[in-house]
Amino acid sequence: MIKIFRQIRQTLVISGNSVKYLKYAIGEIILVVIGILIALQINNWNQERLDDKMEQVLLNQWLQDFEANTEIIKATEIQYQNLLSKIDVVFRNTGPKVQIPQDKKILDSMFSLQNVNLELVYGSLNFSSQQMERVKNQKLKIELSLFPGMDAHYRELQNQVNNRTLEQRDIIKRHISLISRYPEYKDHAFTSDTLGWLRDRDFQDITVSKKWLILGAMRALTQLTNQNQKLIDLFKKDLNSPTHD
Repeated sequence: MIKIFRQIRQTLVISGNSVKYLKYAIGEIILVVIGILIALQINNWNQERLDDKMEQVLLNQWLQDFEANTEIIKATEIQYQNLLSKIDVVFRNTGPKVQIPQDKKILDSMFSLQNVNLELVYGSLNFSSQQMERVKNQKLKIELSLFPGMDAHYRELQNQVNNRTLEQRDIIKRHISLISRYPEYKDHAFTSDTLGWLRDRDFQDITVSKKWLILGAMRALTQLTNQNQKLIDLFKKDLNSPTHD
């Protein structure tokens, strides 16, 4: 094609017809411009297709992460319900007039103090501008940006709950010889004051405070659950849209 254009150009130069040569030159320029525009458009189409594929990869990964979060959150909610059940046992067996319960399982339940540690999965979610720029859905961008703050708010309450657990343990240690929990070392245990533990006002008050914090953490967890599900729905909607076919 280039050889043909060159021959035409040479023929017009030799003929000396400047008008025809000028028209030809303008036509050749137009053809070159059109070719460049077509090439740019093809490049843009290819880039858009590549961007769509990259966005689809991100959305699929995030969908898997947040669906995993659903199960993790459910397990954490069960932990909180168990904690509330144990707190009820504490309330019923502490106070200025209580006696040591005859059922050993009651003391075991009160003595068993676990922490709650929710570890959500969204490691593939990077809020760097480069990654977020691949997300075309503005609503999805906004909802994604809200998630870390809601997670941080919940974690703050979770940490406060766990701090109350540590305070409970400290009070128990003041009254109960921890080594006495191991029968093989009973000869090495200091004398325990079980009744002093059950009648310790600080222990009861801290447990009350812990319940308040647990209820707050559960409310925050519900908000996190709703946001998690909202994002799952948006991921699925985007992945099923015609632009990702």
